Amino acid sequence: MLYNINISININKFMKFNETPKINKKEGGAGPQRLEEMLSFIKPTKEEVEYDKKFKETTDSFTELMVAGKVVEAVKLAQSLKGKQPERRKDFTEQEEEDFLSARAKIVEQLGYKVVLNKEKFFGLEKDGYQISMKHFMRPFGGGYNCGRIAEIEISKGKIYSLWDNGWDKKPKDEGVNKIFNELVNYIN
Repeated sequence: MLYNINISININKFMKFNETPKINKKEGGAGPQRLEEMLSFIKPTKEEVEYDKKFKETTDSFTELMVAGKVVEAVKLAQSLKGKQPERRKDFTEQEEEDFLSARAKIVEQLGYKVVLNKEKFFGLEKDGYQISMKHFMRPFGGGYNCGRIAEIEISKGKIYSLWDNGWDKKPKDEGVNKIFNELVNYIN
């Protein structure tokens, strides 16, 4: 029996953005603290960090196998992670959640952003005419940008200039967009 499998993959979504975020130093100081420096309770455990790196590597390899048409190998690779995820802390207190929302707002405000939405995982900002929408979590995870807290980010100014959602849909090309993206990744990812 023959099976016809039709696979469509947006290659751009899986391309890596290689620019290293730069620290934004303000006059007379080093700028605001990063999120983990403010809130020790959100730091991932060693096991979580190791798993997230393995998850990222597996996802990249899975994509390469799928693009090459090696579906069986890709499925086996994906199944290799099943049941190996470490237990993650999910029971944050109301006070810890409030502290997290407050800390991320404080950091971006010190960087010159206006907070327009700060509720649970949803975070909306404005700066220099750009609108930034993101899903931003308390804990880093394998599906976030560079295994961090930012799961999705869209930067627009009338039209979408950059979109990252578990991979690049639209890479930033504009200098202002790059600056915003790198700043946010550097301080709150």
